[in-house]
Amino acid sequence: MVDREAVFALKGGTAINFFFRDLPRVSVDIDLVYLPVGERDLSIREISDALVRISRNVESRIPGTKIVPKKIKGSDLWSGCSVQREDATIKIEPNLVMRGSLFPPGT
Repeated sequence: MVDREAVFALKGGTAINFFFRDLPRVSVDIDLVYLPVGERDLSIREISDALVRISRNVESRIPGTKIVPKKIKGSDLWSGCSVQREDATIKIEPNLVMRGSLFPPGT
């Protein structure tokens, strides 16, 4: 469901595991990079908006899930979130500092 947001690409261990190697994972998290390069405050707002859309989509498609937003201190903007269901938790973590990509995202 994260893939519906074209502004994000997988990065780090998540990307390696999905596309290159089947490596064991200690935790379940989805690391994202925000692809558009633009003014920081606008980018942070767009990241937050995309996380809210992802969360709504998950809640509507997977019954029994609970979304726990991680908010930027002193703000209502989301910097990430956790998707919880029964005994499983998946963290969705975009990088708010490093945005953009040197190379086009692969599929």
